[in-house]
Amino acid sequence: MVIILLMSIPKKLVIEVGKKYNRRTLYRMKQFYNVFSNEKVSPLVTQLSWTHCLILMSLHDYHKILYYSEQIIQLRLSKRELEQKIKNKEYERLDEKTKLKLKEEKNNLEVKDLIKEPIKNQY
Repeated sequence: MVIILLMSIPKKLVIEVGKKYNRRTLYRMKQFYNVFSNEKVSPLVTQLSWTHCLILMSLHDYHKILYYSEQIIQLRLSKRELEQKIKNKEYERLDEKTKLKLKEEKNNLEVKDLIKEPIKNQY
C-alpha cells in the first residue's frame, strides 16, 4: 500500500505543484517524520539544518540521534564536524554508565562523563 502511494502521489504532485515532489523527496519526508516526530526530538529539530537531519536519519538509533542532535546544538557543529564525530564513533566510545545517564536524564551528566578519549581517531 505504501509503495503504491509513494509511486502514484509523486506523479500527481509534479503535475499539481512542480518537480520538487518526486519519489525520493516523499520518501525523505516520510523518513523525517518517522525519525523526528517524537516529542523529545521535535524541539531539537527546529534548531538543525536539513543537512544535519539527513545525516542523523541515517543513524537508525534513537539515542544516537538525540546525542548527536544535542552535540550539534551545543557545539554548533557543521556538517563536516558532525560527520567526523559519527565516523569516529563518539557515541559508541561513551561508557555504558554515561549512556545510561544520557537515556535517563541528561542533567546528571558531568563533563568528565563525555570526555573519555577525545583525541582517539580524531583524524
